[in-house]
Amino acid sequence: MINEIFFKILEFSSNKNLIIINTSFYSFIKNLRKKFINKPLIIKYKLKRIKKKMYSGYRASFYVEPENQYILDNKTFGINIGKIDYENIIKPSKIFEDVIIPLSFSNNLGNNSIIIYFEIYQVYTDDIIRFKHYCLLNYF
Repeated sequence: MINEIFFKILEFSSNKNLIIINTSFYSFIKNLRKKFINKPLIIKYKLKRIKKKMYSGYRASFYVEPENQYILDNKTFGINIGKIDYENIIKPSKIFEDVIIPLSFSNNLGNNSIIIYFEIYQVYTDDIIRFKHYCLLNYF
């Protein structure tokens, strides 16, 4: 019961030094991390593929790729996904962007070239509360 109270305090204050208060709270945090490993959190995202032809008079075209999933299992637990704002929209971190965005490539066609690159269109999850808990547990 006391550990749940400490966890609520941690949610509102984000004070990472709270685990020093009680050793049983640290064990409680470890057990919560194991729950994430046993039942992974699924982050869903969509990428925007942008195609630019490099000659005068052409504008870029883009296409939103189908939804992909990034599963936070025991191999990927601890990666900084990003922050969630008040509208429950995930703002991805640079580390997460580097993981999910594929490399750009280009095709040279004589004097013209086509460059194709990707940007993040949308990042979300179905379980906002678990994502907030993951962000808190990521620091321990």
